Amino acid sequence: MLVIALLGFLVPILQGKS
Repeated sequence: MLVIALLGFLVPILQGKS
């Protein structure tokens, strides 16, 4: 699903910023 792809793409970015 697109939602899964978006989460897999955004989560690492958010964790990298924090």
